[in-house]
Amino acid sequence: MRDFTNDSRCMSSYSEPVQMLRQTTRHAVRSLSALACSASLLMAQDSAQVAGVAIPVRQLGPIEAKAEQSLGNVNTLRALSNGSVFINDGVRRQILLFDQSLKLAKVVADTLGAPLPYGQRNAGLLPYVDDSTLIVDPASLSLLVLNKQGEMVRVMSFPRTRDLNLLASANFGTHAFDSRGRLIYRPQQQGGAALGMQFGGGDFGNTRSTRGGGRGGAPSTPPAAGAAGAAAGGAAAGRTTPPAQSAAEIRRQVAAVAEDRFPSGNSAQISVGGVRRTRSFNDRNLPDSIPILRADFDTRKIDTVTFMRVTNPKFEMKQTEDGGTQVNVKMNPLPQNDDWALMADGSVAVVRVLDYRIDWFKPDGTLERSEPLPFDWKRITDDDKTRMVDSLKEAAKEATERAQQMMMGGPRGFRPGFEPVEPELLPDYYPPLRAGTSLADYDGNLWLLPATSTLVSPLAALSARVPGGLPGAAGGAAAAGLAYDVVDRAGKIIERVQIPAGRTIAGFGPDGIVYLLERKGRDVFLEKARRLPPQ
Repeated sequence: MRDFTNDSRCMSSYSEPVQMLRQTTRHAVRSLSALACSASLLMAQDSAQVAGVAIPVRQLGPIEAKAEQSLGNVNTLRALSNGSVFINDGVRRQILLFDQSLKLAKVVADTLGAPLPYGQRNAGLLPYVDDSTLIVDPASLSLLVLNKQGEMVRVMSFPRTRDLNLLASANFGTHAFDSRGRLIYRPQQQGGAALGMQFGGGDFGNTRSTRGGGRGGAPSTPPAAGAAGAAAGGAAAGRTTPPAQSAAEIRRQVAAVAEDRFPSGNSAQISVGGVRRTRSFNDRNLPDSIPILRADFDTRKIDTVTFMRVTNPKFEMKQTEDGGTQVNVKMNPLPQNDDWALMADGSVAVVRVLDYRIDWFKPDGTLERSEPLPFDWKRITDDDKTRMVDSLKEAAKEATERAQQMMMGGPRGFRPGFEPVEPELLPDYYPPLRAGTSLADYDGNLWLLPATSTLVSPLAALSARVPGGLPGAAGGAAAAGLAYDVVDRAGKIIERVQIPAGRTIAGFGPDGIVYLLERKGRDVFLEKARRLPPQ
């Protein structure tokens, strides 16, 4: 059997089934993660005492409003200063405007009968400056600017059109643009060859001359003098040779770039039971780095704010004996991923998974680094790893069968498959937070969903994010409310907030408003509550 993992010619011929496999892979990995947590309930911790630090536990205020209009899903919620909200419902292919009492005020975009067409491809919704909002239209490769009444007022172009499909599928939840009107976003993860999906390949940043290499997007080296006056044929007119750098200066620059791409190296100091321990990434499964990008609409350039560390996706693509193609995706139930959110003041908060601390990258490029947050680190023994992987094999089989059913009618001989990673590739400690769950509210706080908590079982926390119809999606969020660590701008956990049972957070609004989603069968209903002020 021939391994086609790195054969770009073979991969390009299967672009259609690869696109069909994207969504199935995302759903399957969430399902396996949920079941992994249900098999490891031993990692629960004391919610009131975390690593010896007392954290007040509070509930959200009562439900202030609930929408009567049902939704299929909420891809993105955009809250306005007057209490109105835009909803991007990707399942029903609609963009809706609700008033402050959550009554349907207007159908902004739809497949039929609306002022704007939704189209056959998923549209995106981005919070823009002030009360304006952007619709990402991948079909026309443009951004449609809406006012607060949901009326289109003008059209914009994005500096790099190949990223529009990514922006259309991204869920920003709260903020997307910083205080200077620059879009902050994270590209897809790169993963060997060209699967081009969240857990496969992706062209994430061939920005070349437009990408800054230094922290905060500052260019790592200044442009050569006279480069702007390059003569025909590529020769630069008047270019001067830059001065030689000392060995110490070269080492300093190399160290700065390494710190950006791999903060603190592969190990960090944590506190386990009051004893300082060294926590390291698995040497056999070292994470990769992906950038957080910043697009400037005035200069039409894209640079890099910083880098995140993420678990490398693993897959193999082989030709079968009957001439078909088998794609096996290795599912990691405990990915070691940094997480991020854009704060209301334009700062980028990156939550480091290695030691549960936050790096704050300000709009001016400066960095603030918080102390590690308190967390009860739970070690995973070799026997625990083996049991966890064994418990996921049946779920992987079901995910494979479902994926192959979805691929029926596609290219002949294309067979997707899923299986857990080998036990030795799992980390030695449970990750401190659930990847992709960090949110920023309008009051300058960061909401983090910790990986372990007795307030909510691990199964409930993760299965709440698993789409219906997949293994592990059986109403876990209804058992108990999800509990978030609320971190202030100083990097301190000020309280733990538990949301009502059976709900997930859709986004935030001004004055402490928290928008929730409640699922009833195939329908989703939007609710509004409020974070109570500290007593």
